[in-house]
Amino acid sequence: MIITIDGLVATGKSTVAKLLASELDYVYLASGALYRAIAYLYHDLLHVPLNHFNNITEHELHMTLEKHPINYHFLPKAEFQLLIENRDCTAMLHESHIDNTASMLALNADVRSFINSIQKKLVADKNAVIDGRDAGNHVFKMAEYKFFLTADQLIRINRYIERQKRDYGQILTMTQAKELVSKRDNRDLTHMDHQNNPDVIIIDSTDLSIPQVVALMKEKMVNYADHL
Repeated sequence: MIITIDGLVATGKSTVAKLLASELDYVYLASGALYRAIAYLYHDLLHVPLNHFNNITEHELHMTLEKHPINYHFLPKAEFQLLIENRDCTAMLHESHIDNTASMLALNADVRSFINSIQKKLVADKNAVIDGRDAGNHVFKMAEYKFFLTADQLIRINRYIERQKRDYGQILTMTQAKELVSKRDNRDLTHMDHQNNPDVIIIDSTDLSIPQVVALMKEKMVNYADHL
């Protein structure tokens, strides 16, 4: 069974997906980690200039990964490991500049198509929880359950400030964070079609903790199955 979790920035997608996968004993696929791995390979290891990112083709990616293989390994308890040239680079993928570089890569349609095909191969014949942009609308259209997380923007701005400080040591003012979140919302919402997709279950996490969101998801899965 495939469960996808998409949503706006700072709604807790990854944390929720990981906890849900752990509780269900499913594998956890973080699609964003694949983008970050390729960003790390191109930018940090191969020193490819950022202005080339828009010109990367699927053929180029195939050739590059034949020489510099990237492997995503599922681990117990919804953990994962990313190897680049057989070196564990999982921890390095959380550096702030990699996050920004990966966002640039995600704008390239060829890169998205390439990573989408990797995702499908990774979870073939597996029970999986997948979080990532367009996971349910485009990549896994046949997923049994598709969730979309939203929350009040002010709450998300505060969460974003906390996350940047915790994960990257980056201190943002409210004004800076609001500008970044608003830009991300404007970019993401042009691609998201959750409101017009009857298969998508929308959850507002404004007043919910992570465990409460996961519990609500499990409840909705039961209710949804009962009405099939």
